[in-house]
Order: sequence, then C-alpha cells, then structure tokens
Amino acid sequence: MALVEQLIKQRTALTNQQQAFEQLPHPSVKAQVAVTSLLKELNQQIDLLEASVYQRIKDHDDKLLDNLKSIPGIGPKTATMLILLAKGVLAFENYRQLISYVGLTPRVYQSGTSVKGKGHICKMGTARIRSLLYMCALKAKSCNPACKTLFERLRTNGKPFKVALIAVANKLLKQVFAIAKSGRAFQAPAPVTAPDSKLYSAQENFFPFGSCFFSQFITGALLHK
Repeated sequence: MALVEQLIKQRTALTNQQQAFEQLPHPSVKAQVAVTSLLKELNQQIDLLEASVYQRIKDHDDKLLDNLKSIPGIGPKTATMLILLAKGVLAFENYRQLISYVGLTPRVYQSGTSVKGKGHICKMGTARIRSLLYMCALKAKSCNPACKTLFERLRTNGKPFKVALIAVANKLLKQVFAIAKSGRAFQAPAPVTAPDSKLYSAQENFFPFGSCFFSQFITGALLHK
C-alpha cells in the first residue's frame, strides 16, 4: 500500500498542475495532453494495485472483510485499508487506540489558562485512510442509523459541519472495532416504536379506572383461576 500512496500523491500533484494549466491565458496544448496521459496511466496503475491488494485480503481475511463492509458507510477500499494499516483492528485493546492510530483524535491547542485555539484532529495516521473515512462519513450520516442520529444532534446543537462529520468518522471506527472484536456482521438496532395511542384509548374506555386497575384486574383473575 505504500506504493499506492505514492502513486496517489503523484496523481494529486498532476491534478493540481492540470488545474493550474487551465487557469493560464494561453495554456500549452502539448503540456495538457502530457499531463492527461500521465493521469490516465496513474489511474490504471492505482486501480490494478488496489484490486490486487483487495483480492489478497479477501483470500486471507474474507470474513473480517465482509463483516467490515456490512457496516453502512464502509466500502471495500476503506475496509481493506483498515485491515492493512490497523493490523486487522485486532491489535488494539480499545477503540480509542484505533482512533488515535488512524489520526482522528481531537486536539485542542491552548496557551496559558485562557487562550485556546480551534480544535484540530491529531494527524498521526495516514492521509489516505482519513480521506477514505471522510468520504465514508458523508455517506454514513444518511444511511447509518447511529451516525445519522449523532450528526443531526451535533448540527442541531450548532456544531460546524466538518466537526460533526469527524465525529461520524469516529463513530464509524467505534463500530469497526466492535465488529472486528465480535467477529459478527453489523446489525442495526431495532427501531423504538411509540405506543399505539388507539390501543391506550380503547383500554381507558374499557377500564375507566386506568391501567393500574387493569393490572390488578388481570392479576386477580389469574390468582382465582
């Protein structure tokens, strides 16, 4: 994966260069063609290497790979990277170690006792996995029940979009850790349904003294049966 990361960095540099060419008043056509050709070749090489790595992981850690992919928002590339970079996630004792390893630990910069800077993530992991998790979080905030609830709560409380999204990425890593440790696929929690108002209304009409009287009535009937 180190080679893939190097190729991705080269692709990013070429993409930036291509965009810079487009801003020139008289861009060189030959230079644009050369950059486009190089980008196409790099994309092909990256796709081939990532497919090869994915197949190797599938051959050796098929169950773990499938379990991680079962988490809403986690795709094949992210699952593969997590297994490679985090040693299958199983090397960590708790999810906080995993989050710290990946580099999504919030850090607040403070000077003295009163001056505080904006919170930033502690970038100790690789940029590649953080980028993938960021994209996963964009999807998970809509399709993953726990992530959706977290994102909406933070946004309602006035947290910036990016802060809420990083929190979703952390939530995903917690789910990844739990799934890897349990050895089971993801299972969404059962939705909590509100009581049926019609049922309560019918019960009140039938037992005008309330639900307490209803419970005592049933208990007495069972004892005297």
